[in-house]
Amino acid sequence: SKLFLDEVEYFLRRAAGWNQPPIFYDFIQKDLQDKGEILNSIVKPLLKQVETYLAECGGNDSESVSRLSQDKLKIAVRICCSLKTLLVADFFPQFEEASAQISKLLDQFSDYLQTDHREKVRQSLVEDMRKEENGVYG
Repeated sequence: SKLFLDEVEYFLRRAAGWNQPPIFYDFIQKDLQDKGEILNSIVKPLLKQVETYLAECGGNDSESVSRLSQDKLKIAVRICCSLKTLLVADFFPQFEEASAQISKLLDQFSDYLQTDHREKVRQSLVEDMRKEENGVYG
């Protein structure tokens, strides 16, 4: 699912250290390596969803974020986490037009991302995996 790209990053980090390469789904091997596919099928629809939520609350700013219902806020934070994952150059092609839009969205939701339990756990896991990749854990 487009809302769980952070799970894909976790899998790719883990798979990088395996003796035998895993079987990758086309979504991971093809779609997530195609800039046009990422932009048109993932970034634009997810950004549009958040923009729709914010428009329902009166705008596209931080104050509108604070007026989101709890359900829509959870979905929006999940979208932010997923889009944030696309900024990881180790696994996904990078392109400026989407990066700027994603960064702006992450700024708008920064307070909520810092307190989101799932995002905290993800950041901790990624940090540990990076240490492991760099041989810190021996």
